[in-house]
Amino acid sequence: MLISDSHRFVFLHNPKAAGTSVRSVLEKYDSTAGKFWRNFDDRVRLRDMAHMPMESVREFFPTEFEKLSLYFVFGFVREPLSRYISGFNEINKQIYLGLRSGQISIENYRERLKRHTDKLLSKPCELCPFVHCIPQHLIYCIGDECHADLIMKIEDPLQFKQSLIGGIGEPAEVLFSNLIDPARRRNVKKLDYQLNELLCKDQFDGLVSYYSRDFKDLGYEVPVYHS
Repeated sequence: MLISDSHRFVFLHNPKAAGTSVRSVLEKYDSTAGKFWRNFDDRVRLRDMAHMPMESVREFFPTEFEKLSLYFVFGFVREPLSRYISGFNEINKQIYLGLRSGQISIENYRERLKRHTDKLLSKPCELCPFVHCIPQHLIYCIGDECHADLIMKIEDPLQFKQSLIGGIGEPAEVLFSNLIDPARRRNVKKLDYQLNELLCKDQFDGLVSYYSRDFKDLGYEVPVYHS
């Protein structure tokens, strides 16, 4: 999360949806001096303040939560299963890099992904064990109430450009000119595998069910498994 009192906006950092890149452009507007780019101990466990679910913002940071109703609140989302694989790769970076470099076989990668997916699906989405794989609606919503004014799809950000400029003004111009404009976006290499090559049907269907609200609320087409 990033809060700008001077420009009256809040950026909600949804993991694995270009959040770190967006934050790097907007950090000069951050009124909290990077407060929400650290962990904090709530006496139960360490929490990742950068990617907090909205319920946690309300519980642990009530002053900042009140600003959500006063400021323009925005963030990005990503196709749920693509984001899930990216989250897995973030958490298991050595496995991911090993596959990319040829040092680890696709069979070893699939086995690690299977264990990771089984653990994820064993928990309700509200208790997601991996912060980088948390359902996206939990970043923006408490129950049925969404606390964001603008949620943008990272696959096609330019369609939201004028809406963001209307909401936060000059920082949006800076963001799009330095990061989001396709002419300047970094080329991020993806694994050269389809989802059906990485996941069995039961796991694929389990993930579709796990992220069902994200597919529905964020307007992404529900994928079909192809054997």
